[in-house]
Amino acid sequence: MVIESDGVIISKVSDFLGGVPPMDLRVPDIDLHAFSNYGGHVGTNYLTGQYENFIIGALGSGDLINDEEWIFIPSQIEASFVVDARDNQEMLLWKPTLNEQTDGVESFVMRLIFDDIDGQRYESEPIRENISAGEKLRYIPSVIKNPDGIIELYLKKINS
Repeated sequence: MVIESDGVIISKVSDFLGGVPPMDLRVPDIDLHAFSNYGGHVGTNYLTGQYENFIIGALGSGDLINDEEWIFIPSQIEASFVVDARDNQEMLLWKPTLNEQTDGVESFVMRLIFDDIDGQRYESEPIRENISAGEKLRYIPSVIKNPDGIIELYLKKINS
């Protein structure tokens, strides 16, 4: 799974503040997480502030600010992906005057990527979504191999 934020909120906040947000301001950002069905997690642990990877064989980009984030997990592991706008909410709670600059809605593009055992790469069509400050959006990926050999990739949005 790959997500890329449009950076709408950070742009508005930076314009209002006259440049880069101050160091003590929680930088507005969305984060990608993966959760396996056995309880493993890849993504930022908000209690420790550390990026963790507790899904065997998973790879992640790390916590990047308004840049493309990705997490790849082995195909035999069932998991869901979560896009989390917690940082956006924290920023708006920390400095309420910024609520006048943004409605707290960020837009992003996501796509599912699957590499088969022969090294062939498949990508879903990009999906554009909006996420409100503090919201979490959960998706379950599906990779379907049709009888004709065609691979189809799907992301199903579910209620968290």
